[in-house]
Amino acid sequence: MTGYSLVFFSLSQISGGKRQKAKGKRQLYSPHTPHPTPYTLHPTPYTPHPTPHTPTSHFGLGTSLIIG
Repeated sequence: MTGYSLVFFSLSQISGGKRQKAKGKRQLYSPHTPHPTPYTLHPTPYTPHPTPHTPTSHFGLGTSLIIG
């Protein structure tokens, strides 16, 4: 899931960068400063959630079935 989150993060930055370049012609400072902050904050909550839930449920059940 870490690789997927990094890809999602890079894609969100690329899409954000394209929007910033388009708006950057009109306004240089205002679009650049607010946009990076939400993009950086959004991936961080999403990435920790899948990592604790998926390994414990899947691997926990798998190990219990193998041991049992």
